[in-house]
Amino acid sequence: MKARSDELLEKLSQLPSRKLAAALVELRYSADCIEPAIERLLVGSEERVERFRSGLKKALAGGSQVNRIESLLLELNDPGIDPASGFSALIELFENDETLILQYDYDYGSVGFLLEGSAAELLAGFASRMDEEAVVSALEDLLLKDDYGVRAHVWHRVSRDLSPASLRSLEAALKGPQYRSESPKRVAQLLESLATHLGDVTMLEAALTTDKPALEPVDYLKLAQMHLSQGEFQSTLERLEADPARKASDRSEGRDIRIRCLKELGRSAEHFLASWERFAAYPTLDSFEKLVQELGEEHRDKLSTKVAEHLPHTEFQARNAVLLLHLGYAEEAERYVLGNRRSLERAFYGDLADLADLLKSRGKNQAAVLCYRQLLEDILARGKSKAYHYAVDYYRELGEIDPEYNNYTLALRTRHSRKYSFWALMEKR
Repeated sequence: MKARSDELLEKLSQLPSRKLAAALVELRYSADCIEPAIERLLVGSEERVERFRSGLKKALAGGSQVNRIESLLLELNDPGIDPASGFSALIELFENDETLILQYDYDYGSVGFLLEGSAAELLAGFASRMDEEAVVSALEDLLLKDDYGVRAHVWHRVSRDLSPASLRSLEAALKGPQYRSESPKRVAQLLESLATHLGDVTMLEAALTTDKPALEPVDYLKLAQMHLSQGEFQSTLERLEADPARKASDRSEGRDIRIRCLKELGRSAEHFLASWERFAAYPTLDSFEKLVQELGEEHRDKLSTKVAEHLPHTEFQARNAVLLLHLGYAEEAERYVLGNRRSLERAFYGDLADLADLLKSRGKNQAAVLCYRQLLEDILARGKSKAYHYAVDYYRELGEIDPEYNNYTLALRTRHSRKYSFWALMEKR
């Protein structure tokens, strides 16, 4: 798309100016956006800034619409505008974000999205052409309040272009008594963001305890991630293990971080055990493939055998039997199901449906019958009329593999004789 636009721009730039002007005049009334675009071309940069400020005042007074606010931003989309003037105008816009959001967010095209996207990008563009000290000074007060989360996008976008020295100056300002007393929680959030940009672990730890007495599990994860981003694998492990509640390393993200560090440090036995424990926490075909990828394809058969030995002794989950079937352990899967028939009623519906079909496809009909019966009975017991067509399908499957099909049908009619719509559907199909 950009290549085509650049090509078109090149071709248009070679046309005579009068020919382009004539084309614009001809298009003037063809769409609502054309005339305002022509007007913007005919005024100078300073006037465009003034038009923006005037339009903003009108919007704040309630005499505008979201699409008008969007067109206001186009006034500032001009490389000829003095960056300090454009920056100042947009700061005024963000200072009034609460008023604009309350007045216009009910309309199509949330003004919040405009502020977070187009406006933040414009502000960053002006800021990148300004003295950084002036930018930081303007941001200090703006960022302290962010009730609607809009200014966080401004900070995220602008901070990418600021030098470490400028980030440090903002850190010093935020640590001053004026800011810490006004909004300690917001200051803590900004200091955390600054520390992340700077890669400063000490600063991050201080920021995370600014408004609370001790680090929480999620904080240990944040610190571990920073160590990891700097290639400090031993320090990463130590951060995870420092959590007195041991919750940081138990989280999915914490497990992944720990496994990577153990691998990088060459601690093979611990790496194997941690990888297995991650898989065992939620065994599926996807997590098994992830396990193989982590430990190496050469270990596939060994791991498959270990799974077949492990899963039958765990608390029943239909997905465990599904995994056994996928790995080629049909006998083990059938025994697992038959030995846990009373647990089928607690199985997750989607897993149980997959299990029933897989068992049937592998010729393990005795276990498949139990699963299909449970699926059918669950739908009827709950009176899920919208799902009766599934119940009919399960009943048909039983007709193919259940040796007690006729007796089961009699019992089913007795228990659910008043499910008229189900039996009517059966007759139709």
